[in-house]
Order: sequence, then structure tokens, then C-alpha cells
Amino acid sequence: MSGVQPSAVTTGDVAVQRCDVCIVGAGIAGLNALFVASQYLSRDQKVVLVDRRERVGGMWVDTYPYVRLHQPHPMFTAGNIKWTLGQDRSYLATKGEVLNHFEHCLNVMKQRVQVNPLFGWTLESHNEADGVVRITCRSSDGQFLVIEAKRLIKAYGVRVVPNSPLETSSERVRSVSPDFCDMRGDEMRASDTPVWIIGGGKTAMDTAHALITEYPGREVNLVAGSGTFFASRDKFYPAGTRRWWRGALVSSIAVEVVRRFDGTNEIDVGNWFRASYGTWLTPETGNFLHGSAGRNEHRTVRARCPRCGAGARVRGGASA
Repeated sequence: MSGVQPSAVTTGDVAVQRCDVCIVGAGIAGLNALFVASQYLSRDQKVVLVDRRERVGGMWVDTYPYVRLHQPHPMFTAGNIKWTLGQDRSYLATKGEVLNHFEHCLNVMKQRVQVNPLFGWTLESHNEADGVVRITCRSSDGQFLVIEAKRLIKAYGVRVVPNSPLETSSERVRSVSPDFCDMRGDEMRASDTPVWIIGGGKTAMDTAHALITEYPGREVNLVAGSGTFFASRDKFYPAGTRRWWRGALVSSIAVEVVRRFDGTNEIDVGNWFRASYGTWLTPETGNFLHGSAGRNEHRTVRARCPRCGAGARVRGGASA
């Protein structure tokens, strides 16, 4: 946990820090807010960056260890800060690589403006009076701190928290959450029992990919529910030289959507978007995840499981 800086003053039993801007949230939203602030503040002005986690990274700190970006990594950054990974543009960065990039972004912006990270602190309340925002924060060990700022930016997104394992009625079934169990770890490697994945979104696809990659031939089943479709990575972010003459602009798709929508035909427009720009694993799906996946991964899974469908078994293959 980052401690209170010596420049802070104390009012009663509560320390008070003063700054020009306070940003709550140190994930991708918070870092982009910090990037913008650093364009307008001078080197002697101060930003306090608050996050309840113990490091920069937001939800990426908590997510499952085998997660990967679903879009080409150069697109996922703070402002225009370039990656130092040295990989091809189409490369999908891993959790560790994303967290390292977040650290790099923070260090770059520390060269532009004074940044005081307060990791391990949670926003409790805030109020504004006379042009000053008073933000009350609580540390993980119960300390309180008041931050007085000219501006407050709340950039903590939807506050994603790790999922707990599902409860089961049978002692023969071991239920685990991907957020707390590495599918590539010793615990999974020590067993050859069938695995059932509940869900059909990005976490399920990443989990299936990790299991199939690490344990070829092991029985892997996917209960996909009503199914999820993704934006096709091949159409939005074509790899290699194809990126110079192929690829779909979001602005162009938005224009197409507006032209097709008459105020009453949202289902028809949704079906058109899925057929034109989507990819999915199950035969029918109406759920859209705002993320991308490669069609080749879904084709590989279907090829190894011709009867694949919502709630059906999926064996082998790879995923997004």
C-alpha cells in the first residue's frame, strides 16, 4: 500500500493531501484520464491516482492468469503511448504483458506531471464546495485520508470483481473459478477427469483454449447457454499486409446501422450485424459481447465437434 506523502497535512486524526486533479481508478480508463490531464497540467502540478488494488492495472490485476487481449495490442494503451513489447501488430498480449505496459504508461506520465499513486485505497465519499472537491478514502488496513482537489475524475469503470466458484450438490464435482484457478497449473495437470466449462463468452473461450493447449486429448465440455457472438477479428483487424486494404471501420459500420434502422427493426439490424461482422461457436445466438474473436478458432472447434451447439459438448480445438 502506498503511504501518505510527507507533504500531506493532518486535520485531527485524518491526513489531508492537496492536488490539482484526483483520479480514482488505475485501470485503462484511469490511465487514459491521466494521459489527458498530463497534456494540460504543468510539470509542477500534482495528480493523485487512487486505486483499491495494490498496483496499477485495474481489472487486469484480478482476472484469470491466462487471459489475453481480444484486439491487437497497439490499440490498447493510454493515449498514444507506444508498447515496448516488440511483437507483431496482430499479437494478442497476455495478462503479464498488459500489466507491464500499464506500468510503462504510468512511468511515462510521471515524466510529464507529478503523480502520487495511492494504491490500496478505496473511495468512500466525496463532496464539492467552493470549487474544491473533498474525497475521503479508506486504506486496506482501515486508515482514512482526505484528498482536496480542484478536479475529481471517477474512472473506475464497472468495478469488475472476480467470480466465486459455482455451488454444486455433488461431492464428486470440483467447482473452481478461473479467477482463482490457473487451468495450466499443477492442480489441473494432476488430474485427467473431464472438464465442464459453464458459459460461452470470452472467459469460457480463453479457458477452453488454455485446457486444449495444455492437455491435448483431455475431454473438455462447454455449456454455452444461449451462446455468444463476437465481432470478427478477421474483419475488423486483419493481420499482415491485408490490414492495408481490408478491415471494417467502426464509423462506416455505424453509418450502415443508422441507414438500416427505422426505429422498429432492431432485431433485423442485429441479425444483419451478426451475419456481416460476427463470429460465433453455437448455431444460434442472440447475445453480443463487445469484443472480438477469430473465425479460424471457432471453425477449428466446430470441426472437432460437428454436433456443437448451445449447451452441447465441445472437444479439442482452440478459441479466441
